[in-house]
Amino acid sequence: MELTGNRNLANLFSLYNWIGRHFNESSLHERREYSILKTNNSAWPNITYNLVPTAINDTVLEAIIQDAGVLNTTPLIILEDTSSDSTSFRKNGFLLADRWLGMEMTLATGGRDEDEKYPLELSIVETEQELTEWTNLVSQVLFNGKPLCERLFRQLNSKKKADLIIAKNKDRIVGTTMIYYDEENVGGIYMVCVSKEEQGKGIGRTVMNFTLQQTQQKKIETCVLQATRKAISLYENLGFKKTEYYNLYLKVK
Repeated sequence: MELTGNRNLANLFSLYNWIGRHFNESSLHERREYSILKTNNSAWPNITYNLVPTAINDTVLEAIIQDAGVLNTTPLIILEDTSSDSTSFRKNGFLLADRWLGMEMTLATGGRDEDEKYPLELSIVETEQELTEWTNLVSQVLFNGKPLCERLFRQLNSKKKADLIIAKNKDRIVGTTMIYYDEENVGGIYMVCVSKEEQGKGIGRTVMNFTLQQTQQKKIETCVLQATRKAISLYENLGFKKTEYYNLYLKVK
């Protein structure tokens, strides 16, 4: 199935496709109406995507449920928010689990320099210990401690498809991001987190500024991300603009 023309979802779906086609611990089922990605022994990514809102009906949702059952994963669907009726979702046991805001920035206009409140060491992951600590922090902050596959991030990093960013305070990783570079020279920013005990100290802004600097060095002109509600103001202050909303529907019964 062709990637969406939306640059935000196109980057995200490119990432999912790369994982499904190149990481041997994942399974990718590609259908005409949708794709399902399952990553073994990992909370991420396990997702149904490439689903066009206007194509949603009982038959498609029933097929998704069946394919997800074969993969032994709970159906979680991401798609662009529309005013379309959600009757089919409710009828087939799906609830709206989350809503993300797509945001985009032209790098020539984004990023802000500011003094750090205390020294941070900012760099790209280079060692196995750093990779382990990066994965553990992302797991704790973004996935409620559910396991993530460290080998997946190692492969993304080693194949030059992604940069894993860390912020250290006194040799302890306190912040992370990941930049995924797609085929259209767009940088998607993911896995933005700050350790719970260090939140509210400006670390998120500092690590994001460093992340944007890395994309500029690679001649990336556009960055995209999906923001949760509490992070929108941070990204707006950095220069990101709102584009569209995305809904995540989870099969609950």
